[in-house]
Amino acid sequence: MNTDGKLVRFKRPNAINFVQNVTVTADGLWLCNPKGAYLVDKFEHYKSYFSSFNISSVFKDRKNNYWFATVNKGVLLVPDFTNKLIEMKSRPVKVRLDKDLLYISTEDDAIYQMDLKGNSVKLLHRGDSNHAINQLFVDRQTGHIIFSSNTFNVLSKQRKKIINARIAIIS
Repeated sequence: MNTDGKLVRFKRPNAINFVQNVTVTADGLWLCNPKGAYLVDKFEHYKSYFSSFNISSVFKDRKNNYWFATVNKGVLLVPDFTNKLIEMKSRPVKVRLDKDLLYISTEDDAIYQMDLKGNSVKLLHRGDSNHAINQLFVDRQTGHIIFSSNTFNVLSKQRKKIINARIAIIS
C-alpha cells in the first residue's frame, strides 16, 4: 500500500511461501504465516517477528498494543515494539546479569550469554542431558559461572569447564 492508500504490487521474500492472513496498520502491511509475521513497510522492507509461532492474525488497538493470534499457542500481547524480544528455541529458566552481559540458562541444559550493548547472543554451554539448569550464578570476583542441572559445573573466566561433577543426595 502506498502513501495514498492505494494497493501496489510488490515482490515478497522467498522465506514467505504461504500467507494465511494480511493486516494493514499505520506501520505497514502485516503478512501472517506459519513461521511468524512479517511487517512490510512503505519502502518494501521486511521485518520478521515471532518466527517460532504460527501467526494467524495481527490487531493493533487504540492504545497501540499489538495482538498476535496464534494457531495453537494462544495470543501474544506486545505493548511496545521498542522493547527487544529475543526469541529462544528453548525455554529460559534463570537469568543473571553481570555488567553488560546477561546470562540465560535453559530447560535443556544450555547457557547463553547476551551482550546488552551489542545485542549479540552466543552459546556458552551445551550439556548432553535434557535437564533444566535451575541454579545459575556468576562470581564477579573470579568471573566464573557456576551452575547445576543433572551435574554441578563451573566455567572459568575464559569459559573453559573447570568442574563437571555428577552429584547425588542420599537421605
